[in-house]
Amino acid sequence: MLFTTLVPMTRALDLGGRKALLTDTVGFIKDLPHWLVDAFKSTLNEIYLSDLILLVVDVSEKPEIILQKLSTSHDTLWDKIQGVPVITVLNKTDLLKEFELKNIMKQIEHMAPNPVFVAAKEETGISALKAEIIKHLPAWSFSSLTLPNSEEGMSILSWLYEEGIVHKVEYEKWITVNYEARLEIINRAQALVNYQPDED
Repeated sequence: MLFTTLVPMTRALDLGGRKALLTDTVGFIKDLPHWLVDAFKSTLNEIYLSDLILLVVDVSEKPEIILQKLSTSHDTLWDKIQGVPVITVLNKTDLLKEFELKNIMKQIEHMAPNPVFVAAKEETGISALKAEIIKHLPAWSFSSLTLPNSEEGMSILSWLYEEGIVHKVEYEKWITVNYEARLEIINRAQALVNYQPDED
């Protein structure tokens, strides 16, 4: 429905140990007036700054309607997202027979990158969707960090638990952490540690 989602809603999503934030934003409307586009600018920025975009489509609609909506969405997104992966989430598959779904896909597949079939109300296809999300999220790397055994070090460690996956922690004179995270987080963690541990 028009303007159903006026304010983005964000929820945490657990992807098998890797944490993500899933934000539901406003839908895209064809020929939206410029003054209204400006009103939704902050909401659209949520999309442009994302690591991954899930483009949700009602696949039970007529193919020409689906294509029109996909075209409007791509026109809104394409110049701004600069290579951010898009997963097309084809919802309401439970309302279609298999041959109907295949027929629709033949007509829309050129506009539906990385398609995943779900029936949200029936909670089917969610595992496949999560697997596709993991596949397209930015790569994570393993790293290790030596932190002071202090309040500052514990604060950084807590932050690493929030932003990555901590595999091992050793508490001695220094705190040694083995963890996995995005390169951006690894670089930021290294920058937070502006000291060198004693040789002994």
